[in-house]
Amino acid sequence: MSRRRAFLTALQGALGCPYTWGGQGPDGYDCSGLMLYCLNQAGLNLPDMTADDLYEKYHDNKILKSDVQPGSLFFYWNVEQSKLSHVMAVYRQWPCGYRVLAGARGGNASTVTDREAAELGAMVAVVPETYMAARFAFAIDPFME
Repeated sequence: MSRRRAFLTALQGALGCPYTWGGQGPDGYDCSGLMLYCLNQAGLNLPDMTADDLYEKYHDNKILKSDVQPGSLFFYWNVEQSKLSHVMAVYRQWPCGYRVLAGARGGNASTVTDREAAELGAMVAVVPETYMAARFAFAIDPFME
């Protein structure tokens, strides 16, 4: 199985898991923890890092939105647009260009239990590409050779 396919398989397996601040799975994830878990399942063996750190690791793999494919990562600015604070993955892409992303979302620094995640509806889920579109910063492909 290719690394990209292994990443997407791990991502699919995480759907429905609760958002847990600092979570790196498999029982709960935050946004960067989910990406790290899935990348590590694909054999990349990465240490714990934030969304911003993950972008720095792969910044040479930056791609145009028109070149993304399933497994590409989308990075988002924080509200002040001063640092990268969120990351999601392209989960599916249709020939017409419509994309569905997957990621851990809906939580915050106080979402540390399953109960809190359930109360907020915070979980690993799929969302349309338009989710957080105004804060989109960069796309990278961690599987680019």
